[in-house]
Formats: sequence, C-alpha cells, structure tokens
Amino acid sequence: MGTKPKNYLPIWTRFYGLILMKRTLENAFGSARSIFQSIPQKPRVDAPSYPSTLPPGLGDGQPVMRSIAPRVPVHIIWQNFSNRTSAVSTLPQEAIANFDQERIAAKANELRSAIRTGNSNVILDILSDQDASEIAVATDDQGRNALLYAIQKNDTLTMDYLCSLTSQSKLVMQESKDGVFPLSLAAVMGSVLAVIQILDINAANKHVYPDKMRFNPLLNAAAKGHEAVVEILLGSPYGAALARYKAREGRNALVMAAWEGHVGVVRILLESAYAPELIQSNRDTRVNVMLAAAHNGHEAVVKILLESPYAAALLQGKDGFNALMIAAKQDQEDVVRILLASDYGQALVKQRNNDGLNALMLAAFKNQAAVVCVLLEFGFVEEQLAGIYRERSTIDNVINLGFLTVAEVLIRYGAVAMQSKAGGQSTTSTDPGQ
Repeated sequence: MGTKPKNYLPIWTRFYGLILMKRTLENAFGSARSIFQSIPQKPRVDAPSYPSTLPPGLGDGQPVMRSIAPRVPVHIIWQNFSNRTSAVSTLPQEAIANFDQERIAAKANELRSAIRTGNSNVILDILSDQDASEIAVATDDQGRNALLYAIQKNDTLTMDYLCSLTSQSKLVMQESKDGVFPLSLAAVMGSVLAVIQILDINAANKHVYPDKMRFNPLLNAAAKGHEAVVEILLGSPYGAALARYKAREGRNALVMAAWEGHVGVVRILLESAYAPELIQSNRDTRVNVMLAAAHNGHEAVVKILLESPYAAALLQGKDGFNALMIAAKQDQEDVVRILLASDYGQALVKQRNNDGLNALMLAAFKNQAAVVCVLLEFGFVEEQLAGIYRERSTIDNVINLGFLTVAEVLIRYGAVAMQSKAGGQSTTSTDPGQ
C-alpha cells in the first residue's frame, strides 16, 4: 500500500491568519497612538463659518465645529471669555451715573405719588432703599420734594421718617420754584410736629433763611390762626427776623392776624418781645393792625387794641384816615360804636382826612344809613354836617348821588339842602340827579 501524502493546507492557513491578526493589531495600536499625539500648531478648518443668531453675551460669535473644538487650547478660550466679561463690566462712568439718576428720579416720582395717595406700604418700601436720602430730595417739575408732599398731606409718620434721613439738612432748606420752604408750608398748615422738627434740624445745622422769604412762616401761621405754631416760631432763633418781615403794603404777622380776626394770635403777638416792631404805628403805613381789624369788622380785636398801650398811635393811618373813618366807610356799625365809646371817640368823630372828609361824610357817600344814624346820635351834629366836598354840602352831595334814605336821616338831624354849583349849572334838592 502506498502511503497517503500529508495535507499541509491547514498549516499555511493558520500562518496566514497569524499575519492578518498582526496587521490588525498594528493598525489598532497606530490608531491609539494618534489619539494621544500633540495638537497641531495650525488648526485646520473643516467648514466655513456663519454669523451667529444667538443674543450678545456668552455663546455669541461664530459657531465652533465639533472637529475644531477639541483642538482649541484652553488658555485661548479663557482669555476670550475674560476679555468679553471685562468689556461688559467697564461701562463709561457717565452711563452708570445717568442710569442711577434715572432710577432715583423714577423712585422719587413713585414716592411722591404714594404720599399723595396715602399708600403707606410703598412709602415704607421706598424709604427703606439704600438711596432713600437721594430719593427724598429729588424734586418734581415745581421743585417740590417729598417732605413738602408729606406736609401738604399732613402725613406725620412720613414727615418723621424723612426728617431722620441723612439728607434732612438739605430737605428742610430746599425752596420750591414758587418760593415755598418746608417751614413755610408747615406753618400755614398748622403742623406743630413738622415745625418743631424742622426748627431742630435748622438749629443743628445753623441754617439761615433769606431775609425776604416769599412766604414768611410767622405771617402764614398768624393769618391762619395757628396759635401754637406762632408761639413756637416766636421762641425760635428766627423769631426776631420773622417778626420784622413785612409783605405788600407793610403787612406783617400782627396785621394779618387782625385782618382775619384771630383774637388769640393777636394777644400772643402783642405780649411778645417783638410787639413794638409788629405794631407799625407809622402814619405813612396804609394798613396797620387797628385799621385792618376795623376794616373787616372784628370787634374783639379792636377792643384788645384799644386796651393796649399802643392804641393812640394805631388809630391813625395814611392820608389822614383814622379807624373810625375806615369802619364807617365799610359799614361796620358795631366797630363804629366801640370806637365812639372809647376814650378817643370825640377826637375821631371830628377828624378829617387829607381830602377834607370826616367819618360821617364817608359813610353818607357810601349810602350807609345805619352808620350815619350812629354817628349823629353820638353828637357834634353841626360839626359833622358842616363838611364841604367839591363845593357841595354833605346833604347836597348825598342828594346828587341819589341816596334819599341817607338824605332823610341828615335832614332829620337838621341838615338843609342848599343851592350848589356842579358843572357850571345850578342845582337844588329837587334835582338830585345832577
């Protein structure tokens, strides 16, 4: 039997398989080594870039392809991020200041609105802000700050809070465009608390008001009859300056109190250390305290003044007018009676002003029949009726004016109508219209 030849094919097959396996392993190790190789100095560009649609900020700019991202050095990314954030944070100082001012102005407007409507929650929230002091002193179009608004609304809690801010000194000395200081408004409103707080702040900061405040606090308080405020102001360091102030026609705090008939305020002012300055006994003054009270018929004030040591000087006014003439002209019958019953009655009824008119003539020419009767009842009838004005007697003038009721009173007391000349023509009592 012949021997069967050996089959060597499986051996070569196994050998070829070993060669393929070796090549496979080499390729695998080569790929692995490529992963850990250093990043090329010049990154390749895989695709063209396009504008970003993202909003400004982190992530804006050109999109980064995934194939590029692993190849960008970390220090470059961090440097780009740092430059971007620093650019945002380093805004111009002027822009920051403008933003702050706009915010404060908006908050100030909100605060004033809350005070006006009495919204205490909003007021408290805004006044708790770190910029509360600046917000409080910010003014509206009329130059009015939050303190003026609080005083106007008589909001004592808000006033108290505002006066505790670090800007309190500026708050109380801010003058509005129409010349109103917080002290002036507090005085006219009769806000005792606000007046005391403002005066304390003024004293601590040694504030000095203008010599001629357009709205004098003492005058305003006196005109409104706020007795407590008047006493506080007189006792303040500003008392003398406020008492010296005179408004138009020389009107001061005492004159205004008398004009309005505030008896209590008149007493306080007359008993103060500034009474001599307030009296205004100068005869060149058109309206003094006595004439003011007589003009408006405030009998109680007239009585107080007649009892004062200044009475004689106060009875006389400008152009020869006395208190009786003013009262008679204004038909203030009760004041006329008080003046006639005083120690000065006889002198007053006989006096004439610079135009030659006495109290009787002024009352008659104003058709004040009741006052005419009171004056004639007092006496000195012939002397009162003897007045001549524009070449006519009192009764002739009354008849020409057509005041027949007054004419009857005068005739009853002995007045006789005489022929008078008017415009070159002869007139009689039966021709009163000429």
